[in-house]
Amino acid sequence: MCGRYVSPDDTTTEREFNLVHSPGFVGRPSYNVAPTQLMPVVRAVGGVRKPFYIHCVDQDVHGYAGLWDSSTREDGTSLESFTIITMPAHSMMAEIHNAPDKQRMPVILDRKDYEAWLSGTPEEARAVLKQYPADSMLAWPVSTRVGSPKNNDARLIEAI
Repeated sequence: MCGRYVSPDDTTTEREFNLVHSPGFVGRPSYNVAPTQLMPVVRAVGGVRKPFYIHCVDQDVHGYAGLWDSSTREDGTSLESFTIITMPAHSMMAEIHNAPDKQRMPVILDRKDYEAWLSGTPEEARAVLKQYPADSMLAWPVSTRVGSPKNNDARLIEAI
């Protein structure tokens, strides 16, 4: 699974998804979102590899298909978590995730599919689980500094 992604500032995210966010939420850009970090999630209410920066050329901001869960810890505090859904990789992503058992990619939602994913029927949501077109994506190698969540600056997405 892709373990890192870039999260834009809250204004950009609100504009893209037409959001009203939770009280107290302050969305700062993050150039190195890592597993276990608290991050905003849009939801309907109710060997050694060189890392790459990958983005969509036809969408400045994009959404991933994902699942979320809320549970209560033994001490009574709430824990909300999410996972990004993956699928078999297309040709470009297979070059990056080239281990035979890791040729997968995240499900990147097309803007027109947000509503179906967030509030459609199970059949409508399942229908949007498809590969984002390889010719609509770019990738370039970036610094191995991205391997540590302690690093979080714009230089992480600069090509090396």
